[in-house]
Amino acid sequence: MTSLENGDRKEEVSAPLNILSQWRIKVRSYVQSRTFLNIRNSNKNEQKLPTKNSSSTQDLVAFKKELNLLDGVAFSIGCMIGSGIFVSPGSVVKYSGSIAMSLIVWVATGLMTMMGAMCYAELGTSVPKSGGSYAYVLEAFGPVPAFLLLWNTIIIGLPASYAIISMTFANYLLQPLFPDCDAPPFGAVRLTALATLWFLAFINCIGVKLGTRVQDLLTLLKLLALVIIVAVGIHHVVYGRTRNYDSFFDGTITDPTSIATAFYASSFAYAGWGNLNTISEELKNPTRNLPWAIAISVTTVTIIYALTNMAYFAVLTSEEIESSGAVAVTFGNRTLGAIAWIISLFVAISTFGAMHGKIIANSRVLYVAAREGHFPKYLALLHVNNHTPVPAIISVVLMSIPMLMAPDFISILSYTTFSKCIMSILSTGAFFWLRYKQPERPRPIKVCLSEHSLTH
Repeated sequence: MTSLENGDRKEEVSAPLNILSQWRIKVRSYVQSRTFLNIRNSNKNEQKLPTKNSSSTQDLVAFKKELNLLDGVAFSIGCMIGSGIFVSPGSVVKYSGSIAMSLIVWVATGLMTMMGAMCYAELGTSVPKSGGSYAYVLEAFGPVPAFLLLWNTIIIGLPASYAIISMTFANYLLQPLFPDCDAPPFGAVRLTALATLWFLAFINCIGVKLGTRVQDLLTLLKLLALVIIVAVGIHHVVYGRTRNYDSFFDGTITDPTSIATAFYASSFAYAGWGNLNTISEELKNPTRNLPWAIAISVTTVTIIYALTNMAYFAVLTSEEIESSGAVAVTFGNRTLGAIAWIISLFVAISTFGAMHGKIIANSRVLYVAAREGHFPKYLALLHVNNHTPVPAIISVVLMSIPMLMAPDFISILSYTTFSKCIMSILSTGAFFWLRYKQPERPRPIKVCLSEHSLTH
């Protein structure tokens, strides 16, 4: 083979390589030019961000104020009405002893909840930040107590709460599918609870409006369930079936320890009244709508709870209520006949709605904590188009997974009870501390501590 032939062979081999090299250079140049263009456009967009002297907020990624007063009321009621009113009356009757004392406990718990909620409303309007108790403790006591509260809440309290509510929902949902079993299988309950949490997370990632519309619908269904129970109770009273009320005061317990336990059991049904404060940055006109939404929702729930318990007593005796693990289901089996299953469905919907509200609220706590530097910064990211804290929502669900592996509810309940006590103590301390240290702080509403009244 001659040298000329070798040269031709090399040119034939190198020709495709040269073509590939040229295309690689072109592609690299194109990518570099597009990258520069993106950087240049990004710089232009950054220049469009609003400044102190600019009123334009079109390009600023932040929470949108999309929730009005009605949304706030529905959200707050939806967070409060969970499984408590359907299962707690038995414990209240057990430790109060009589119908009269039981009703007094339910109404008194509502009044105490109202006083606490109004103090919380003052904090929410004087510290206009999302995050609830975390934001108020941070403002009052500084970063260290807020950080400790945050970790106690996020690592222990909230995952435990999610696990309890989601497994309660799964139990009520699956029980009709396993009629011959005392309880649905362990794995089925856990997988259903986990799937439900991810489904709710997906809804909340799509958009705030969709999440609130779902919450509004679930709240209406909860109220419908309680209205059905109240209507059945009124029917019994109208037709003279008031035999249970003949022993109205019989068996009343006056022991302070028992009464305190009864209050503790009823307060579980009111839990969630402070969740609206965690999304205050998404409320329209929060200085007006936040306190009004809290006041309307707590008043509504107190009245409905009192009427619901009166309906229970019109149909069931105190002994039957005390011995029932799910009073509403027993009530439905006694009065609704073939459609008694609807009560179990409504209980499942109620727990589903409470779980949905908690995901909305607690993801905002995580977001605010990351914004303040107490959690990784990626948790403070918002979706550009939907304006939802997607990383925070996903993280909230992920934190709940280990708690779903617990063998029973009792072991989880001890965690969430401790966490709620710590949160309540620190929030109350923040309220009084800010009153003492910053008396001139602007307060759109102010609770008169001497008369427990609201003054403007």
